[in-house]
Amino acid sequence: MPRHRYRLRFMDRVQRLPYGTVLIGRSDTCHVVLDGDLVSREHVRLEVRSDGVSLTDLGSVNGCHVNGRRVEKVTALQHGDTLRIAFFDLVFEAEPKRTRTPATIELLYCPHCRAALSGDMNFCVHCGSAVGTPSHCPGCGTKTVPRAKFCSECGRVVRAVSEARSS
Repeated sequence: MPRHRYRLRFMDRVQRLPYGTVLIGRSDTCHVVLDGDLVSREHVRLEVRSDGVSLTDLGSVNGCHVNGRRVEKVTALQHGDTLRIAFFDLVFEAEPKRTRTPATIELLYCPHCRAALSGDMNFCVHCGSAVGTPSHCPGCGTKTVPRAKFCSECGRVVRAVSEARSS
């Protein structure tokens, strides 16, 4: 699965870059079309991979500049780089892959009033009911600690993870 999604921001447009070869130029066959006399039909080639994007000038007369420097060889692009093609300024953006941040606290729900409580609570602050009271393992009968998911003696499931989150 790709680690990044890439895009170019220019004028009032945002152009997402597909993985593989992306051509920028004046031709209608290019992925990114820049309409201008100083732009070559196929001006620049981008190689878009999951680990980064590289730019190659395709021998255009007017060249391509990245952050004010003329591109002479294959150049790796970094987030925020400015590409100048003729009089067009394109900003390269790398958007990190979105990941879910794990919850930092466990929540319990009061069995009587269904109020959400911090996982370390022993009683409900709303109705005073006990939460996470001790139970017994269905396999060996050993008394288990509050909110235990597995029996410490036999290892059997005392309550399912989804049940532990909603109870």
